[in-house]
Amino acid sequence: MSDERKDGIQDADLHAYLDGELDADRRLAVEAHLARHPSDRARLESWRAQQAALHHRFDAVLAEPLPAALGRLPAPPPRPRPWRLATMLVLAAVLAGGLGWVLGRHQAQPAPALAHLVAP
Repeated sequence: MSDERKDGIQDADLHAYLDGELDADRRLAVEAHLARHPSDRARLESWRAQQAALHHRFDAVLAEPLPAALGRLPAPPPRPRPWRLATMLVLAAVLAGGLGWVLGRHQAQPAPALAHLVAP
C-alpha cells in the first residue's frame, strides 16, 4: 500500500500511534483513519502483536546486568597533544634549514685543489 494516503495519514503516523508518540489532534486523525480503513487497522494490529511478541521474548534479556568483561573495556589510546606536533614540526624545520645552510655553504666555495684551474 502507498505510504501516503488521501487523508494524509502515513505509515510513520501509524507507527507513532502504536508507540503512543502522537499529540492529541494527530492521534484523533489516525483513529478516524483507522475507523475508515479496516486494512490499515489490521496492519496496525499485526504490528501490535509483533511488538508484544518481541517484548515477551526479549524484555528479560534487557533486564539482565551487563557481563563483567564489558565493564573492563580498555581505555582508548591517548590522543597526541597539539604542542607535541608543533614541537616536532619546528624541530624538523630547524634541522632541515640547518642542513640546507651547511650544504649550501660548501657548494658556494670552490674546492681549494681546483682553485688554481679556475683563476685567470
